[in-house]
Parts: sequence; C-alpha cells; structure tokens
Amino acid sequence: MKRSRAPWTKGEKAILTSIIVVVAIVLAAIGWNAYENADPIVHIPKVSMPAPNGFDYARSASEGIVQQWPMPGYLPHSAKFAPSSSPKPNLKDPAVLTAARSLLKSEEANFNTLRAGYAYPFRCPPVRSAKHLALYLGNLRGLARALAFQAAVDDAAGDTDSSLTAALDTIRLGNKVPRGGGNYHSSCGAAIEAIGRRPLWNIAGRLTSRQCRRVASTLESVDNMAVPISDTFREEELSNEALMSEAFHDQDWRDYVERTARDSAELSDSKPDDGAIHRAALTTSKRGLMADYIARMDAIIAAAAKPYSTQLTTFHASPIVDAMTLDCDMVRFQSTRQSAENRLLVTTCALRGYKLDHHAYPSTLSQLVPAYLHSVPLDPFAASSTLAYRRTHETYVLYSIGPDCRDDNGVAVYDSTQTATQAHRVDVDSKGDIVAGLNL
Repeated sequence: MKRSRAPWTKGEKAILTSIIVVVAIVLAAIGWNAYENADPIVHIPKVSMPAPNGFDYARSASEGIVQQWPMPGYLPHSAKFAPSSSPKPNLKDPAVLTAARSLLKSEEANFNTLRAGYAYPFRCPPVRSAKHLALYLGNLRGLARALAFQAAVDDAAGDTDSSLTAALDTIRLGNKVPRGGGNYHSSCGAAIEAIGRRPLWNIAGRLTSRQCRRVASTLESVDNMAVPISDTFREEELSNEALMSEAFHDQDWRDYVERTARDSAELSDSKPDDGAIHRAALTTSKRGLMADYIARMDAIIAAAAKPYSTQLTTFHASPIVDAMTLDCDMVRFQSTRQSAENRLLVTTCALRGYKLDHHAYPSTLSQLVPAYLHSVPLDPFAASSTLAYRRTHETYVLYSIGPDCRDDNGVAVYDSTQTATQAHRVDVDSKGDIVAGLNL
C-alpha cells in the first residue's frame, strides 16, 4: 500500500517559506535592476529647421576666415578660442593701417556672406549625438574677432559709420548664436557680444546724434530678440538626454557619465568631488540617472523664468547630476550680464544723443522716450525696475545693481586685490553695481 508523506513540520515550513522569500527577493532584484538599467524612453521633439537658414551663412563665413593673420594681436582663431596675447598693431601708423585694410579686404566676401544671412531666420542645428557636436562655435568667435578688427581699423581710418556697422554686426551675430543651442551656445553668444561692444564703447563719446540713434535702435532690436535663458536650459536638457541615451548603448556608459560630470564641474570653475562622482557612477542606474537629471533641469528651467535673485539649484540630486548642472548658474549670469551691458550701452548712446540735441543731459531716463529709446531699459538683475540713473551737474551716473541684486547707489564693483585692468571686472559673486564708464 502507498504510504503518504508525513505532514510538514513547522521547521520545514519555515525553511520552505524562507527559500521562497529569498528567491522572490532575488528575482525581484534582478527584475528591478534589469528595468532600471534598460534604456530609458525619452521623448525629444523633432526640430524644424528654417530654409534658408542664416546659420548656414554665418558658418560658411566663419570657415572662410583665414586661420593665421599676419597681424599680431588679432588672430581670429586659436586653440583655446582666446585672443592672442601679442601686442596689438599700432593703427595710428599709416603703414600698419594700410596693411590692415589690405588684409581685411581679403575678408570682405566672408563679411558679406554673414550679412546676407541676416535676412533669414537663424537657428543652430540641435545637438542630438556625440558625432554632431557644436564644433563650429570656435570659428564663429573667430569671425567675431575679425569683425571687431574691422571696426577698429575703420575707426582708425576715420570712417565711423563703417566702424559702427562692423561692431553692430558682431553684436547681432552674438545675439543669434544661442538660438537653437544650449549652454555652450549661450556662453559663446555672450562672448561674441562682448567682443562687439568693445569698439562701440571706444567710439561712444564721439558719435553724432544720428549715429547715437542708430546704435540705440539696433541694440534695442537685438535686446528684444535675445533668447530667454529658460529656452537655453530646455535645449541643454534635450541635448543631454539625447547624448546620455546614445551613451547608454555602450557598455562603458558609466565612464561617459563620470567624465561628463567632471568636465561640467571644471567648466563651471568648481572643484569636483571626484570620489563622490566615481561612487555615484558605479551605483547609479540608467533610468535613475535620467529621471534625476530631468527633474533637476525642470526645476532649474522653472527657476530661470523668475527674477535673477531666484536661486537655480533649488535641490541637490546625485553627485553626477549636481556636477552636470553646475554651469547653469554661470551661464545664466553671463547671459544676464551681457543683457545689462547691452542696455547700459544703449542708454549711454541715447544719453549722448540727447545731450548733443538739447545741450544737457535729461533729468530722468523717461525723457529719452520716444525720440531716442522706445522704452526705458529694465535692469535684468532687478526684479522689475529700470536701470538706475541720476544727473550730477554736467554729467551723470548710470548703472545696473549687478549680480548681488542690491542697489549700492552707484558704488561700482571693485576688487582691490586685482590689477588695475581687472579690478572693475564683474563676476558672478561680485559686490557692487555695474556702472557705465567704470565696469564696462
């Protein structure tokens, strides 16, 4: 006769239950790990590019600029995208001026190509792959330096109108570069606008009333077309989502995110915590990293639409995401500073035009409207107020409250530990106001 098995003892039941629980936990862990490290699904909208695209004209012009000019101090291109440290040529020397004008004559076709593109919408191609990075930005800065050199040469030759055209074209180029791009594009655009403002400041005190109105009208238009920093951050987010998604297909994707985090921290002048970044790279998951990054960037984008005094980094994410988004603070500062400097330049030229026509400066900036300005420029570092202005006897004080977002009554940013040429430089942590004529 078949014998039945004896009933399970409590001990056997406990062992079986434990085994089932352990197996379930292991299977759940394996399943969760597989889910977390599956390629995240991201929705990146397709971009419709304009045709014709002004970007294509600017890129073509920038690639045509000679790589090495025989003119010390004005090399358009360099490995670090920085101007040559060589002494600039003495354009007051007739022989040097003649040589400079001859050199620029060879670049005339490139300048005309750039200007022809201004008739069309401008959008940089979106960065959606590591194979198509924005390597053209260095050439665009080279083109900007060539235009600024043209402005300096024309000024030395006594052709102020042509000098204005070259300088204003440089600023217009800088205004366009951020369109369709992320943080690098914004930083490059701000740098190009700064290159264009320098020759304008040099001749601002010699402009006629007509020229002052021309500068004010052009720069007001440029200011109105500036790319909102929140748009820049949205494009930065989409680009990095695409780049991370691409990297996740590689078995060495952890090395990629670790390297990207360190590079981002270094670009923002922050000392990265290499140990924390390395540990996070070893333990993070694909979906977790992507979700963390998107949440952080969405918070940054929301804060960027608010006044400058609103802190961008509202919460801490993983060490990797923290490092990857550090440069957003610097990019917003650069964008806001260039906006303030443009508006201070606009207002300075409008004030000069008013003085030439009325033989005295106005009591308030509102007197510049509508003959010289369409409206009194707002201070981009303030929540809702205009640039500060007061007339002082025969002159005036005009300023922005600066990155500390505090009105210091026109006391300019000044760092006594720096050299004379750097003491009035405005950085993200500077204290004091940005005063026209001192900090610009």
